[in-house]
Amino acid sequence: MVAQRSWQQVRPGGMVVHGGAIVLEPTLSDDDLAEVAAEGVRLAKFGFGRYADPADGAPQVRAAQAAGIIVTCHSGGASIPGSKPITAQHLLELRPDVCGHVNGGPTSLEEEGVRRIVRETDLVLQLVQAGCLRSALEIVREVREVGAEERVVLGSDTPTGTGVMPLGVLKTMAELASLGGVPGETVWARRS
Repeated sequence: MVAQRSWQQVRPGGMVVHGGAIVLEPTLSDDDLAEVAAEGVRLAKFGFGRYADPADGAPQVRAAQAAGIIVTCHSGGASIPGSKPITAQHLLELRPDVCGHVNGGPTSLEEEGVRRIVRETDLVLQLVQAGCLRSALEIVREVREVGAEERVVLGSDTPTGTGVMPLGVLKTMAELASLGGVPGETVWARRS
């Protein structure tokens, strides 16, 4: 709530920042999530909590969504000590709102799993610079094939263990336009 309040009045360069995401944990109750939502927290992150199996987090994902919180979920290999990989099957069970770094970061999902996520869900698909370019290009092709371009957003996923990537989102935009055949105006509209 402190982070959410901190960004509420600050507009760097005129930009609106939705700060203050809550990390979903097994100990959070429906009331906890309703309380933070009532205080203005609108974002949650899943994938770093102390769940024995990531699929066990489905009740917290549902409770957060019911409280009006947008849930972004880590995808791919474990990225911090103690965390677990989030597979395509987990994502199909969890049904977050946003599939974070679907093209990897640190490890991409398997191709068949990505196809299922694109074809069987309405998840927003975040492509990032700190992920795998080959995977991003395959995802762009798959999304185009099923007519789901509006579900793609871009990010950098930095700073991470790979460091800070200045202009990471712009670099991703240039790669998708030049290598992925995505029109420049469409790439520009997808940035997040």
